[in-house]
Amino acid sequence: MAFTELNGRRYWLSIAGTLGVGKSTLADLLLKEIPNSVLLPEKYDQNPYLKDFYENPIAWAYLSQLWFLRTKAKQIRTIPKILRRHIVIQDTPMQEDVHSYAAVLHAEGNISDEHWATYLQKFNYFAHTLPHPTLLIYLAASTEMIMQRIRWRDRDFEAKVDLEYIQKLNEYNETWVRKYPWPVLQITTDTLDLVDNHHDQQFVSRMIQERLQRLFPSQKKS
Repeated sequence: MAFTELNGRRYWLSIAGTLGVGKSTLADLLLKEIPNSVLLPEKYDQNPYLKDFYENPIAWAYLSQLWFLRTKAKQIRTIPKILRRHIVIQDTPMQEDVHSYAAVLHAEGNISDEHWATYLQKFNYFAHTLPHPTLLIYLAASTEMIMQRIRWRDRDFEAKVDLEYIQKLNEYNETWVRKYPWPVLQITTDTLDLVDNHHDQQFVSRMIQERLQRLFPSQKKS
């Protein structure tokens, strides 16, 4: 079975998971595997507040998360038009920005209650007016493995990320994904190498193909 054998259906895959788990790696892999697909990346490198946030979370957390929220909403508004011609692969859904990253920052006191209320008001508006993915792919991994992968990729602005923060992100991610009302495929990646291991890459591709096949079963000819 190939990704193309889905009755010609175009679909939207959104990849979720704690930072460092391999979302961008999987997104790049699927872009190569799925014909006629378009990648909507996580534009973290364009966030003008992100580096300052890692230096001073209290001062910059709200502005950084608000930038992500507005940017993601703008991105999602383009998806229905893109789906007319292409399959969409999205790196990080809006729900993860809100229910994981921003929620942890609020819980830790880096986003004030007043700012949090304003932020949630904006998110709730987007949640009720924007479309949702065909399939959410949730990449799970242990906190220890994620910390190891963060060290491997060696991004300067992530140097101060600690284990406790990653543990909280993992817990918050698991909570919102459990409550997510639309189709989800969870893939545990602790023992997988999606960067260099072709067998692991094909294993994950097959999992996604099989889940899509169940969403779009073949129509039997009468």
